[in-house]
This record gives sequence, C-alpha cells and structure tokens, in this order.
Amino acid sequence: MDELEEMVKASVKAGLKVFEPTGGIDMENVHGIVKTCLQNGSETVIPHLYTSLVDKQTGKTEVEKIQKLMEMNWDKLEV
Repeated sequence: MDELEEMVKASVKAGLKVFEPTGGIDMENVHGIVKTCLQNGSETVIPHLYTSLVDKQTGKTEVEKIQKLMEMNWDKLEV
C-alpha cells in the first residue's frame, strides 16, 4: 500500500483526478485499495479486478463476486 499511496500522491500532484489501480486486486483487497486512493487525494478510482472475477476452471465471470462487489459499502469509506 505504501507504493500505491506514493503513486496516487504523485498523480494528484500532476493534476490527475482519476486513478486506475491494476494488478493483484481481488475481492479481499479492493476495498482497502480504493480507500487508500481516496485518502491520498484521488477523486475517482477505477480498480481493475480483471481475472480475479473469473473462474479459472470455466473461464466465466463469477456472478457471485460481482454481486458481492455491488453489496460492499462503498458510500461509507473512511476518508
């Protein structure tokens, strides 16, 4: 998270209001990643979960994970 914080701070300093973190993001850490980005000045965060939402056996998107993402409490991130 330290590297993420520094990247967000540098982006904000350069005038970028949107941050799109990628790589290694999954259901367990997405909330913390979004929170870290917002706490360090990003106004909009677009996390890319990519294959962490795909069943490795079938190659299909796991609908249950999408539902869980939608149910997460995004409105009350402590910023």
